[in-house]
Amino acid sequence: MFWYNCLVNGFAEGWALFSEKLGNNYSEEDLLGVLSYNLLRSLRIIADISIHYYGVAPEDMIELFKNYLPMNDRSIETEIYRYVSLPGQALGYKLGDKIFKAIFYKKFKRLDNLLGDDAIELYRELITEGSIPLELLCKKYDIDIKELFETY
Repeated sequence: MFWYNCLVNGFAEGWALFSEKLGNNYSEEDLLGVLSYNLLRSLRIIADISIHYYGVAPEDMIELFKNYLPMNDRSIETEIYRYVSLPGQALGYKLGDKIFKAIFYKKFKRLDNLLGDDAIELYRELITEGSIPLELLCKKYDIDIKELFETY
């Protein structure tokens, strides 16, 4: 999963987020975990945009996380300073997930049965080629990035 010997975050993280939806036999505990991680991911995006676009202090984001997440203070601080040092990382995995959904939908005209027998070859193609920049992935599969958040 490397492009010129560099990990392409949007592809790798987007694939990871998309592939979490491939399972369909979730217990109640699994669903609680899914919801917990969705809350964390939502807060990550808020933190990334707040820090890098609006100039909000990391300390303010730490306080926000403490109000909503059942994580210890050290883990929250580590999360926040990771976003400080990696601008766009939280946005990249969400965008990557959206692109993989769009590719799947374009090929199969559905957003369910993600593990259908017909989908395996697409997944093999996607992960065998390796990590490529999201813009090139969109070009390869003729995905209009501007339409992503309106459709999928």
